[in-house]
Amino acid sequence: MRAHGTTRVRRVTVATAQGEVERDADALVVDAPAAPAYELAVQAGARVRPEARGFVVDAPDGCVRPGVYAVGEVCGVPLDAAVMAAHVASVVASLASRAAR
Repeated sequence: MRAHGTTRVRRVTVATAQGEVERDADALVVDAPAAPAYELAVQAGARVRPEARGFVVDAPDGCVRPGVYAVGEVCGVPLDAAVMAAHVASVVASLASRAAR
């Protein structure tokens, strides 16, 4: 997968069994295991803090920096569907609020 854009995602390229496919995109959601997630978080400019289970991204309202958001386990949210759904809804509401300004 490749993301295209300078200050935000504009397009993504995804490898499929039939070859590469490009799509316009406003956002890119990545579900990565701990080691790649740490690298991705640091490269995105996130503040990370160590914890016994690994690390947690310190992102108030999910915002790592303008246009980059973190949600779920990487933010210390328990691996529970209802709790994660509530966290994602909170971040989406924050995004909607910012977009409305």
